[in-house]
Amino acid sequence: EHPLLSTSIDWELELYSILRNSKEYLIERGGGDQSFSEKKVAIIGCGSVGSQISNMLGKAGVGELTLIDFDSLSPDNIYRHHLGGGELNYKPDEKSGIVSSFSKVSALKLRIEQSLPYIKVNSIPKKFNEVVSFNNVKNCDVVIVAVGSPSVNLELNNLLKRHNYKYAVFCWSEAAGIGGHAIAVDLHCSCYECLYTKDKQLNAQGDLSLLKVGQPISKNLTGCAGVFTPFSFIDSNRTAELAATLALYILKNNRASIAESWKGDNSADLTVTDKYKKMPLKERISLTRNSECRVCNV
Repeated sequence: EHPLLSTSIDWELELYSILRNSKEYLIERGGGDQSFSEKKVAIIGCGSVGSQISNMLGKAGVGELTLIDFDSLSPDNIYRHHLGGGELNYKPDEKSGIVSSFSKVSALKLRIEQSLPYIKVNSIPKKFNEVVSFNNVKNCDVVIVAVGSPSVNLELNNLLKRHNYKYAVFCWSEAAGIGGHAIAVDLHCSCYECLYTKDKQLNAQGDLSLLKVGQPISKNLTGCAGVFTPFSFIDSNRTAELAATLALYILKNNRASIAESWKGDNSADLTVTDKYKKMPLKERISLTRNSECRVCNV
């Protein structure tokens, strides 16, 4: 056997092995799960946490994502958003002088589909109450709510229940890196409002809350337009990881009723709850229906 011929064959075999790019091979080789490739997940809210969740689920092998957010991408959040300055437009229109902004979900769709060849991403730049009855939303296996606001979460929880959605994941970070939460619920059994119901009334402080309500937690850098709730990219990622993990758990097992939380340092010296004082750095607990919840016990 001629040595040059042998080298040529070996090189060709190595080249062919490097160029394998089927969906099955790439997902399994990258640590994803091929069983998720036919699954569909909707994400309501594609800010700092929701954008990271979409990236994580795509990398896990989920075949179709539906991204729902009416907001535009702005420079304010690029240090804690999956998208960055490359998706921003700083150039004003030559005639009007207006700098146009890009939809978060449109930019996120483009970024994910450019990164992952076998994923389908639907972008819906609207509020959820406008699309709750859309078939491509109702047909999703799991809906993730990543808006962060307890009042909006309660509203969306009611909306999902009324429209007979089954599996949902709600996630949120608390201020100043104090912690974050994600809950996986079977909406036919329990819901987000169960956490905030006591003595047949809604409480501002929920069962998982780590910060006591009624204390100032916002920062102000540039006057009234610059007020924001402080948390970092790492905080967002930690909460996104909980939510993505619970969504995959639902897709794998077809069951829910779990809450996961992480706890950070109280470096801002805020007033914390007894829950914070007793909780380990990471916690998973089971959820049950609150017998006084006005949503679950209609």
